[in-house]
Parts: sequence; C-alpha cells; structure tokens
Amino acid sequence: EEEWIYTLEGFAVPSENLSLKDAKLNDAVSLLVERARKVKPGLTLTQECLPFVLKMCQLVEGLPLGLELAASWAGALTREQLVEKLADLDFFTTSLRNVPQRQQSLRWVFEDSWKLLSPQEQNALSQLSVFRGGFTSEAARDIAGASFMMLARLVDKSLLRVSEGRYYQHALLQQYTGEKLALKGSGETQHRHAEYFLRVAEAMKTKSGAEIFKHLETDLGNFHHAYSWLLEREETRHRALALFCHLSKLFMSYGYVREGREWVKAALAFPSDVSWQWADALHVAGSLARIQGELSQARELYAQSRELWR
Repeated sequence: EEEWIYTLEGFAVPSENLSLKDAKLNDAVSLLVERARKVKPGLTLTQECLPFVLKMCQLVEGLPLGLELAASWAGALTREQLVEKLADLDFFTTSLRNVPQRQQSLRWVFEDSWKLLSPQEQNALSQLSVFRGGFTSEAARDIAGASFMMLARLVDKSLLRVSEGRYYQHALLQQYTGEKLALKGSGETQHRHAEYFLRVAEAMKTKSGAEIFKHLETDLGNFHHAYSWLLEREETRHRALALFCHLSKLFMSYGYVREGREWVKAALAFPSDVSWQWADALHVAGSLARIQGELSQARELYAQSRELWR
C-alpha cells in the first residue's frame, strides 16, 4: 500500500512562460509527470504538452494531492479534458487500489481537516470563502469577524496562506468552504462583503496615483464579486451601479476598458429605471465605448444618460 503525507500547502506554482528545461526542475511539474507515468507508462514531458501541464499545476495551485489525483486520470482522459475538469472539486478522486481511502478524494481530505477545526474556526473559514483573489486582515475582520489571531491559526493549519499582507484560500478548498457557507446561508456575509467593497471603491474614487491603482487592481476580483451579487438583486441593483461608477477611473484610466464594458453588458441585461445611478452608469458606459472607437454606441449611451437626468 502506497501512502504519502500531504498538507494543504502547495509547491511553487510554475508560470505559464516557463521553459521546458526549467519546467523539468519544478517540483509541481515533476510530481504530476511522475504520478501520470504510473497510469500511462512512457509518458514524457514535451514542448507540445508543456502548456497543458503548466495549466494543470496552476489550476490546483501546486497542491500535491491535487496533482496526484489529477495524474491518476492521465490514462483515461486527454490533456484537454483534464484541464477542463480541474476546476471541479469532485473531479479529484481516484480508483487506484494502492492508495489509502482517505487519500482517494480531495473532498475526503478537506472533510477530515474540517472536523478538526473548532466551531469558531469553521465559521471563520466558511465566511472567508466569500473573497475573490485574497483579502486583508481588516476585510476579514469586518466581513467574516475573523480576528488577526484567528487568521494566524488558520495559516498555521495550512488552511490559509499569507503573502505581502494578504491572505489567500486555496481555490479548491474555497469550493468546499463555500459549500459550508451556503448550507448555513450566505446572504448576510455576501451583503457585508458587497457593502465593504462599495465603501472601499467610494473612498478611492477621488484619489489617484500608482498606489491607488495597485489597491484597486489587487481587489478587482472582490469588486466584481460584490458587483455581481448586488446586480442580481433588484433591491440592491442601484448599489451595483454606484460601485461601477466609483470604479470608472480604474476602467478608463488604467487599461481596464474591456472589463468595464463587460460589467455594463451585465447591467444592461436588467430593466433600467430613472435613478441617478443608471444615468451615471450609462454615461460611463458611453465613455468606455468612445475609448474603444465605437462612437455610434457612445452617442446612444450618452443620449440615454441625458434622458434620465431630465
């Protein structure tokens, strides 16, 4: 019987531009290829398959057991199919008989880790799943009620990682803890998250400079998640539009025009009203269209905005 000891920390994640020579020296790549050879003998790392191997390592964020379980499917699925399925937590299983039962499923590993947590740790970890792209200790405190000491305990247990003052939850673990949050109701946590990042965006809209841009860019995933959640609810849709307008400088001045227009497209799928938030959002949308040279659409959006202001 083969058994390895795994933590929820990952190997260094290889960049997508890694050369074949350097990839062969990367721990995550080496583990994936080595384990894949157990079910597909003769497999070699070539330039042709390198992009897929690097993508797999990135999708599991270098998590050793994730790499192990993904590799166990190398004989049954094409590399394209493997990459497609790696975003799903429940894909990470294996039927290999020489692997202990508790290591045959990534969900099983997460469940074992979850049972070892105190109720307070479980509550904090599940609420932290609401973040996208990491978070600060201040945001964790205000949204999830997680103190600095709680974050430190979760880092010690390898359930969070910290880098340059920001905390991150592994994407696959986040799927699991997000399910836990959904079971007890995520509405209040989602609302606190949305309102927190709405306040952050509002505070930043009158400022400028590289530091402000970096702050906004770092939390773009959180802003988008907050925007989507607010937009989906009729009673908070005006708040989503306000968030969009607060971020207009990021969209127009810092190279995020395409993202801004995608946000607009999502908003336009819903019925508009006569609020000032809609008027402002349509004006920003017109400016974004103008920047991309779509002058006819820009004029139309500007006209709709002026009509609402009358």
